[in-house]
Amino acid sequence: MFARLAGFVERRAPYVVAAWLIAAVLLAVTAPSLEDVGTQDQTSFLPASSPSQRADHIIRQLFPNDPTLDAGIVVLARKGGLTAADEAFASSLSTWFREGDVKAQIKSVQSAATDPALAAVLRAPDKSAELMIVGFRSPPFTTQTNDLVDTVRSYMDAHAPAGLSHHLTGTGGLASDQAKALVGSFSQ
Repeated sequence: MFARLAGFVERRAPYVVAAWLIAAVLLAVTAPSLEDVGTQDQTSFLPASSPSQRADHIIRQLFPNDPTLDAGIVVLARKGGLTAADEAFASSLSTWFREGDVKAQIKSVQSAATDPALAAVLRAPDKSAELMIVGFRSPPFTTQTNDLVDTVRSYMDAHAPAGLSHHLTGTGGLASDQAKALVGSFSQ
């Protein structure tokens, strides 16, 4: 059987090559892009019956507005206590999340500036640190979230008062760092 196939291909080699080229072009033109059919959210590969997926479903059902599910946690700290300039920066950062060029990517912001009642929970008793919970619209481990994390970190680097320690962590920040470490490990 293979001998007959080889003989056929050998006698009609130009036509076989042309057919392969036409098939390759047709597939390249008609195939959907990987961006359209792929996903960056690794949890979509898990079956709905898996324990982690069931737990996530229950948590999202019981707490649909929980901003910590897909969140970044901003940490602002200064040894000796936050200064008035630090608190002004925290307030402006909170405003930037809600009204700045990243607002379309932000689902929610919880901070002492947005809700003074949260100050007791989000600000250290000695006023040396303050947290902000920023809910992202895109899930962690996606290009959108990783890019947003980079944007937020760059913004804080450019606008934070000198000496203020500022970090973005939480699910979004950790996922971005993990993705960078993974990609970086390939180039070594």
